[in-house]
Amino acid sequence: MGQSYRRRGANPAARIPDLLVSIGGSLVAFTGVWLWWFGEDIAGRVIHRGDWTDPFAVQFWMRRLHSFGSYGLVAVLVFMVMRAATRRQGLRIVFLVTFLGFLAIGVWAGITADWEPARLWSETIGTKLRTGFAFDEGPRLPDELGRVRLHLSVVPVALAIVALASLLHYRRR
Repeated sequence: MGQSYRRRGANPAARIPDLLVSIGGSLVAFTGVWLWWFGEDIAGRVIHRGDWTDPFAVQFWMRRLHSFGSYGLVAVLVFMVMRAATRRQGLRIVFLVTFLGFLAIGVWAGITADWEPARLWSETIGTKLRTGFAFDEGPRLPDELGRVRLHLSVVPVALAIVALASLLHYRRR
């Protein structure tokens, strides 16, 4: 098995999907953090999409990058699952399907979350960080905004754990 891994690694194009997952995951994480910390409600506002002098153009493009990066990441992961299935790489399929499942939950939670009430809560009662992680005593995020917490903290931690477990497994082999 080790020789087939080395042979596959000899082909420069064999690692392109892994590279795309790394780039896509970094892009989604960066734009998501930016949107949470600096984003505003732009619903109903006039945005000149091609004009960089528009104060909301950066936020508009960050939202687009976050969405397209998420969907692109899902597409690359589906391709990687199909490729691993044809090569009969059992444990790799488990890691990829788990990662894809958590990513799908994150996409679903991001689409269906109530972002404006969560942003309002974080600015008036709590803090931006407390929305995702509340380790001490203090105001907690209301239960009806649980999808926001799922999208901001639970899914990213689960994705990081799966990615780390996969990396440690393949590094050990």
